[in-house]
Amino acid sequence: FKTELAIQKAKTAKEVEMMELDRKEKITKALAQRSVAKAWVETDKYKAQAASASEKIETSRKQAVAERAKLVETIDAAKEADRNRIIAEGSRDADLLEAQSAKERYKVEAEGKVAINKAANLLSSDQVSMQIKMEIVNQLPQIIRESAKPMENIDGINIMHVDGLTGGSARGGAGGTGGGGNGGGSGNLGEQIVDSALRYKAQAPLVDSLLKQIGVQGGSLKEMTQHLQDDLKIDDDKKSSALALDKISPQEKQQADDAKLNDHHSDENQAEKASEMAMAEATADAVDVHETAPTAENPTTSSDKG
Repeated sequence: FKTELAIQKAKTAKEVEMMELDRKEKITKALAQRSVAKAWVETDKYKAQAASASEKIETSRKQAVAERAKLVETIDAAKEADRNRIIAEGSRDADLLEAQSAKERYKVEAEGKVAINKAANLLSSDQVSMQIKMEIVNQLPQIIRESAKPMENIDGINIMHVDGLTGGSARGGAGGTGGGGNGGGSGNLGEQIVDSALRYKAQAPLVDSLLKQIGVQGGSLKEMTQHLQDDLKIDDDKKSSALALDKISPQEKQQADDAKLNDHHSDENQAEKASEMAMAEATADAVDVHETAPTAENPTTSSDKG
């Protein structure tokens, strides 16, 4: 019985000890959890305090930024107001000065005009006329410039009439020994021939230009009559072809045309050479006659040559 009681006591003591250990362990865990919870509470508290402090800092920063912007805007507005005020005052002063200067200028101009009008009223008619003429002379370059402006639209001028090119009238047609040539037809035959030759040489470029404008080449007699010669040649060829078409063969017809063309060109060349020779001889004779004409210094030259 004692043994069992001892065993029971030992078992009970063991259980009590285990329960005490368990209680202590639970107390330790509870204390630990309490410490952890307290730590979390403290942590959250610190976090809240930190967040509040951060918000306060952000609010303070934004407030400082807003106050700074407000201060800057106030300063800018004050500067703009001062600038506008200064500009307005300057513009007002400038307007006053301009008005005063205009007033003085108009006053001086009015006095000058009055003096000019008084002086003009004292001028004689000759002086007024002279002033008008002087003003016309001063404005003459502008008048000429304006009157010549329509000539800017003229591309060119073509001369279609050459009478009077060498002075006087047209010398009565071909030299005019009557009363219509060169102021009464003075001068002998040699002088008239020389004068005609010189006028021909002087007028040749102008005549050639006028002939070119109407489509006629005036370099020689052959060139001037080239169109007429071509037309006559065509007509002759047509007539010859119509008459001899049934009588001759094509070979004979071609030979006849070639011979006729050669004869035609030969006649033209001979006529042109004869014309040039006649002109040269007439010019030489005219020069000879002009040299042998009697003068006041040598009145016997003409008789000696005769």
